[in-house]
Amino acid sequence: MRIGVIYLGRHGPGGPISFELASHLSKKADLFAVVSQNADHIGLWRESGLQIVEVPTFETSIQAIVSCFNARRLRKLAHQIASHRPDVLLYPMVHPWTPFLQSDLEDIPHVITIHDPAAHPGFIHRMSSLWETICAHRSTRCVVLGRKFVEEMQARGIASDKIDVIPHAVFSFYDRFSRDKPGSRVARSLLFFGRITSYKGLDVLIRAFRMLQEQWPDLRLNIVGEGDLRLYRRLLEGARNITVVNRWVDDTQVADIFQTDSGRSNWDSRRARIGRGPGICNPKVSRRCRSARKTLTPACL
Repeated sequence: MRIGVIYLGRHGPGGPISFELASHLSKKADLFAVVSQNADHIGLWRESGLQIVEVPTFETSIQAIVSCFNARRLRKLAHQIASHRPDVLLYPMVHPWTPFLQSDLEDIPHVITIHDPAAHPGFIHRMSSLWETICAHRSTRCVVLGRKFVEEMQARGIASDKIDVIPHAVFSFYDRFSRDKPGSRVARSLLFFGRITSYKGLDVLIRAFRMLQEQWPDLRLNIVGEGDLRLYRRLLEGARNITVVNRWVDDTQVADIFQTDSGRSNWDSRRARIGRGPGICNPKVSRRCRSARKTLTPACL
């Protein structure tokens, strides 16, 4: 079987997800990957030994919108993909171009991974979820990351016999950047990691942290991520043992953040599941949001 992995994204966890998927599948099948030249990890793709097709995409949101109306460009890409004669196309992440490629390559089976069957709050997230739904309707199969998401997809008109449930993996991607520092961990510490936005429940974590400090005065909280902290200013005022790193964290720094003084229990907003943090064995608590609440069951806790 010849598999084509289509990853046209630039930033975020889609890169590591797609790279790990392609790397493992290449050991079991004939595979090529279509990758954006603008991807953060394009260097790793080039050095991987995988057969890759590099595609110029876009750099800004305006360019992304305009590119969707460039039918000639999208048709050329579809023909380029078809020339590699894939038996199936895998899309680890939905991209603005995905539905157009599906239309031009309708004779080839498409497998789409749906990450947000229930939209997060905000216009951009709702549009992204709608785009995923459109792609799911056009796909041969669609993958969700938990059994509870099957109901969400059915509510959006996707037949249950078209849906496959594949739980989120524990990735080794970040291990390559690890610089383990023996003895550097604090005995009791909590970590919030990811983009700071209201639906992720940072306020819940801060309140819980301050309550726990009454029992463990040496407990520490580390808040790491890009976003607006003004909503939490009052909760943070006068708090002890809280460290804030309010910026985007490059993938090369992720492992060190989890391995140093921030890592016994992690409120990880980059991946909504109970499991391990990147490259370490610390317990992790999923953030508060509609999708995560539907995923968690008493057995998880």
